[in-house]
Amino acid sequence: MKYRKGLIYRTWAKALCFIIFIISVTLFVLSGLATAFMLSENVYITDREIFKKEAFSSHVWYDALFVAEAAEKGDFYNIELYLKESNITYALVEEESGAVVAEFGDKENHKSDNVFSKQYFFESSESKTEKTYTVTIALAENFKVKDYYYTADKVVDIMYNVRILLPALCLVLMGLAAFSFVNLMCVSGRRSEDGNVVAGWGTNIPFDLVTAVTGICSLVVLCAVWKFSYNFGDLGAFVVIGAGLVVVLAIVTGWCMSFALRIKLGKWWRNTVLFKLFKLFFKALKHIPSVWRVAVLFFAVAIIEAIVLVANAWEPDNLMIFWFVEKLVLFGVTVAVAVMAKKLIRGGEALASGDFSYRVDTQKMIGAVKKHGEALNRIGVGMNVAVEERLKSERMKTELITNVSHDIKTPLTSIINYSDLISKEKCDNENIKEYSVVLLRQSERLKRLIEDLIEVSKATSGNTELKIEPCNVGVMVLQAIGEYESRFSEKGLVIVSKEAENTSEILADGRKTWRILDNLMSNILKYALENTRVYISVEEYDNEIKIVFKNTSKESLEISAEELKERFIRGDSSRNSEGNGLGLAIADSLCEIQGGRLDLVIDGDLFKAVVSFPKAIKDSV
Repeated sequence: MKYRKGLIYRTWAKALCFIIFIISVTLFVLSGLATAFMLSENVYITDREIFKKEAFSSHVWYDALFVAEAAEKGDFYNIELYLKESNITYALVEEESGAVVAEFGDKENHKSDNVFSKQYFFESSESKTEKTYTVTIALAENFKVKDYYYTADKVVDIMYNVRILLPALCLVLMGLAAFSFVNLMCVSGRRSEDGNVVAGWGTNIPFDLVTAVTGICSLVVLCAVWKFSYNFGDLGAFVVIGAGLVVVLAIVTGWCMSFALRIKLGKWWRNTVLFKLFKLFFKALKHIPSVWRVAVLFFAVAIIEAIVLVANAWEPDNLMIFWFVEKLVLFGVTVAVAVMAKKLIRGGEALASGDFSYRVDTQKMIGAVKKHGEALNRIGVGMNVAVEERLKSERMKTELITNVSHDIKTPLTSIINYSDLISKEKCDNENIKEYSVVLLRQSERLKRLIEDLIEVSKATSGNTELKIEPCNVGVMVLQAIGEYESRFSEKGLVIVSKEAENTSEILADGRKTWRILDNLMSNILKYALENTRVYISVEEYDNEIKIVFKNTSKESLEISAEELKERFIRGDSSRNSEGNGLGLAIADSLCEIQGGRLDLVIDGDLFKAVVSFPKAIKDSV
């Protein structure tokens, strides 16, 4: 079932959501600042006209100072020119005695609430006289000139008009920003047809590198805003700050979306420069022995700390003594931990190698290290119990097979005996004679199968009694050839034998070794192609003697050499031959318990069996 992309996963929908988030956050910040400013200036509890008068009064100081300084210098022309370009309709400069120094404008054409008086003190450096001026300034009732008073009047009106709406707008913008941000985080990343998130090219860039670039770009934008906002007026600075805020928000939002996508993909921390450096560092530490590894880490930390201490020390002698004592104690603790870790490693290696009797010495261990050592010891005990239980189970299986086989052999012996007696009885019915012969033959075959089954069970379980003594392999091979030569001739099999000169002896059980040779010869007799050659050789090497059997199989061998050595596995897949699939398994088990091995090689129709035994070491005289 194909995945259908929802509307919110469309590219244009993501872009629209991104724009809404940027705008809502920008407006929220600006409206929040405006609300905070109005709260700090008590706009919500102050009358509009009173607030305006306070706002005008803060600037009247500058205008009154200009008028007083100009009147002191007698520069009345500049005063008249300045008053024409402002919303000041009347200005009066009086001395302390009440004498009028200068008077400009219409005394009656202004609003009574917008009259301000300021006093200024002047000291003449030439006449060394002191003067005090009182400056009275009246503002127009309706501001027509676009100066500070005009702007302040408009801003105050706007503030009072939106002061109730602005907090509610902040809440709405905050909710819209939160909703759009959560939506952006949910839909970040490209989707495949089945709905799974697909990694884009940007996710290949290490995340900490992206974070560093994001921080640097944001810092550069903020510094630029801080620098250039002073070059514009109040409105221009407001626009510059807003534009800078939009750019920073866009950069940070892109970083957040990238982070959300990496979280969805999983294991985002792996694609970081720091993680790769730490991974490389700890990978390099693996090639250093554990005790030396701890020592290297200790000295690295110690050197770094020493540099920091020396660079910031105000009393070098005391700090260096403290550093030496601290590091001496830390070194002892570190080495102790390393020694405990080494004991744990030895215990783990012993368990891994199969030595379940090994016990970790936990007497001088503490804390979590001691608990880990005790856990390793419990593992060893548990493994011992498990191995013993398995061996017990194997012995029980072998005993079961042996006991059942013995129980089967008793009635089977009677069947064989009575079948033999029936076949020897005189009878005119030829069918009875034929049936008795078949019954006797199949009974004998069943008897051999049971004997082989008992033999392989004893060999695999180690219950076979061995009589180890020096054996001459060459003689045993000749005996085997002599035993099977006539039967090989009946099938047209020609034996080509080669014996090493002065063949050394091996230490083995003669009867078991003969059984190995007998099984291999019997296997050749059953499965070799008629009218072909059978190669048997004894090869002597420095430390071992090999008996090699080679023949051509009459059936295609579509099976591996290892599978042929399994129980009840036969090369004749049609199962038309008389074999039971235990011959090679018995030979392999008997070789193994005597310290030898049986190797099988299959190359097309060529079958090769190699029996290897170590040479017997002769005692020096």
